[in-house]
Amino acid sequence: MTKEKNKILSDHKQVGKKLLPPFLHSFPGQFNDSPYLYKVLPEIIWQGFLNDKYGIKNSVDITLYLLNTIHEATNLEKGKLFCFISNFETLDEKQVDKILSRLFLNDNYKKLLEAIQPFINVFPECPLRKIFYNIIPEYSESDLQYVKNITNKLLNKTSKETTLILANTIYCANQMGVLHVTKDSCFLHMDEVINYPDTDESKKIASFLRASINPFVGNDTFVFQNSIWSKYFWNRAYKLEPFNIDNLYFS
Repeated sequence: MTKEKNKILSDHKQVGKKLLPPFLHSFPGQFNDSPYLYKVLPEIIWQGFLNDKYGIKNSVDITLYLLNTIHEATNLEKGKLFCFISNFETLDEKQVDKILSRLFLNDNYKKLLEAIQPFINVFPECPLRKIFYNIIPEYSESDLQYVKNITNKLLNKTSKETTLILANTIYCANQMGVLHVTKDSCFLHMDEVINYPDTDESKKIASFLRASINPFVGNDTFVFQNSIWSKYFWNRAYKLEPFNIDNLYFS
């Protein structure tokens, strides 16, 4: 049994007490766990609203259109992936003008705004507001209830809703050339993630996705690390409806 186990894990790399699969070796710097609720959820939550309104496949098309437009309009380094909200803080006024001039009147852009408008209304200082032309209105009670409903589904890092937005993010990273996977990677069977958690293959992919997100959010190559967004997100959420968050950051 020991020999068989050693053979299976022979391509893994030991970092401290962890065995990392080959995919994680390619990330620069030391691998560290990032608490899901504090670091990961605030960065990708907006995609939950896209998935809820349009479904995962249409959401990916909308997201990729946005990402490609941003990179075509700016000279930002390729590693900065705008699936993560904090990166929008790095855009200056000139860059935003170039981006908006390309987005204007596009159907994907209109769909994006429609989906995330309630979220921006509730969190008006969200860096994503930079891609809005209009003034952000005061949130309504229906906005707040909708945002709470989506957020509650995403508080569990193993929920189907969370798994689908992780799938969006990792898929977009691959499509944008930020992430490269081997031909035998389970990632290439991403269509199966729709069946999570009802099949063994989908559970395997979900586990891969959860492990893969941490090296992104904890590394300045991919996500702006001096962002104030995460702190604002949780402070705003607590201000709107106080609740016990003592253990949230360590889930």
